[in-house]
Amino acid sequence: MEPHRRPKVVQAGEGMRLNVQVILFTYKARSEDTDGKYALTEGVAPPHRGAPTHIHHREDEAFYILDGDFEIECGGKTFHAGPGTFALLPKNLPHRFQNLSVQPGKVLCVQSPGGVEEFFEHMSLLAKAGPPDPAKIRELTKTSGHLSLSSRR
Repeated sequence: MEPHRRPKVVQAGEGMRLNVQVILFTYKARSEDTDGKYALTEGVAPPHRGAPTHIHHREDEAFYILDGDFEIECGGKTFHAGPGTFALLPKNLPHRFQNLSVQPGKVLCVQSPGGVEEFFEHMSLLAKAGPPDPAKIRELTKTSGHLSLSSRR
């Protein structure tokens, strides 16, 4: 077996934890674990919160709803997504999601290819001292090449 290709088991509550705009992402598999093919994360969105409209320039993103009631907008279409719903959000299409529930909502998310988790690590660091400065977020999105924020909703 190649040294960099070993089995990996990540138990419940384990993984790289990042707070990205109040959504707690726990990375179970990172790009370095998959030879860059994908990253897999568990996301927990607080009630009535989610990700604003943004565009991934390198990654397709897929969501599988585990718990909660989500609204997902992608490519100008809005979808309701409850437990068991799968959504594929292709790169270069503006998208957003919001947990409509009164309880935290949980999703599994695959980002392919991997690597965007490095961007989210930087975003998480910006939030350590409180709400991040919007100018710093815009600068990070410009320099990363991974995603950009949209002026929509």
